[in-house]
Amino acid sequence: QERQTREVWLVLVYLTLHRIGYSPPGALPPPRPTDTLGLGALVQSTCEAFEGGYTLEGLRLELSVRWGDAPASLTPAQISLRSQWTRIVFLTCQIVKKRKR
Repeated sequence: QERQTREVWLVLVYLTLHRIGYSPPGALPPPRPTDTLGLGALVQSTCEAFEGGYTLEGLRLELSVRWGDAPASLTPAQISLRSQWTRIVFLTCQIVKKRKR
């Protein structure tokens, strides 16, 4: 379980780096991982929110309202995971923005 969690986190970070076109100075761009979990849409929407000026708290509030209307098929644990994944993507965007300065 812990290994799977770490793998998902790494996929999220690499998908985010790929989405925003980041590569460290003097290095090759990060590899684009295979998105077997369908996380691309989450990465896309979170990056767009970041680029649109959302704060993490503002995005979390909007998502909590949106996920409050989520289908009954989503359990509280799944909603919590999606929130965690959103945070990872958002923080990755923040870190890259600071490094590009």
